Amino acid sequence: MTVHLLFPTHPLASTAVDPDFAEEAAAASAADLSWSLVSFEALVHEGAPERAVRRVPEGVGPCLYRGWMLKPAAYGALADALAARGAPMMVKPDEYVYGHHLPGWFADFSEVTAESVWTTSAGPEAAREALARLPDGAALVKDYVKSAKHRWHEACYIPDVRDVDAAMAVIQAFVAEQGDDLNGGLVLRSFRDYPAHGVTARTGMPMIDERRTFLWHGEPLRIVGDEHRLLQAPALRAAIARLRSPFVSLDLARLADGSWEVIEVGDGQVSGLRDLDAGRFFSQLRLVVGAA
Repeated sequence: MTVHLLFPTHPLASTAVDPDFAEEAAAASAADLSWSLVSFEALVHEGAPERAVRRVPEGVGPCLYRGWMLKPAAYGALADALAARGAPMMVKPDEYVYGHHLPGWFADFSEVTAESVWTTSAGPEAAREALARLPDGAALVKDYVKSAKHRWHEACYIPDVRDVDAAMAVIQAFVAEQGDDLNGGLVLRSFRDYPAHGVTARTGMPMIDERRTFLWHGEPLRIVGDEHRLLQAPALRAAIARLRSPFVSLDLARLADGSWEVIEVGDGQVSGLRDLDAGRFFSQLRLVVGAA
């Protein structure tokens, strides 16, 4: 099987790749992967999916997107527009939502991640009810996709869920921070006290041993080389076997005993590479997709 990649266009130059994805596009070319451009502006800001995909060759075959996060409606519109051009997405819209939104993947990973509750709105009454459902202790607030870790104390970390007024101040600061970018509703997650080696000077957020890996049909891309070792815990392997999307990222944190558990699952198309080597990523992607 071959795969055709899609990168977002430069917002000011429709024939060039977005600068934030230029390194990835070059690495994809070096790995002999074909790619073309889709307009994030036309898709998201103008609501014109057919125009967004006009640079994708007709009949090019199965596609994977590597670009900015998309809300489910935009991803669905992209998938429909591409399908009409004979370029179906390899990650179907329901699979994208499963990997991208915590309420999609949480049940399958509940044994290997922090206890979580969520709401369908960002209203204060829903938030208070969600706080009541968490066990005593600290928690983190986020939406279905993202947190505001850069504002750790003001809009992310809740020291005590039973101190409702203080907790609500953090939640409301988070909602204000997200604004129109809020994804779904609110998510409250019990705070896991992972072994830390200090805190970040700018935000006060604990610095923990954390890794991101990518899975294709449940098998890790061997970008660094020790991905299989990180995923050896039986409960973690069982959770991965339940995955309902072909391409996801896993953010893992090291526990005190040296094992690893899941911080977050994400859709593999919109998860950043962080410090992973782009060349290795696309070489491995070509290898595993071609073997599928």
